Amino acid sequence: MLNWDVLEEKDLTILQYLYNIEADCAKFISRKLRISLEETMQRLKHLEKLGFLERVRGTFPNGTIIDEKDLDLQECIALY
Repeated sequence: MLNWDVLEEKDLTILQYLYNIEADCAKFISRKLRISLEETMQRLKHLEKLGFLERVRGTFPNGTIIDEKDLDLQECIALY
């Protein structure tokens, strides 16, 4: 069972954003939510460790193929 009590407001904001769009990369989440990329990546890693998120590879929901040359696949995440 997930422990929602350990999450901060920004964590919940990120989860809500991802719930609404299904998947995105740290760079775009950072821009959209106006949180620094470094903080966004730290929060995503933390949420992943807690079991709220898992990394995905391949395509985004809109069918766009992720090109490794254009984007670090490690930054792509989705709801667990």
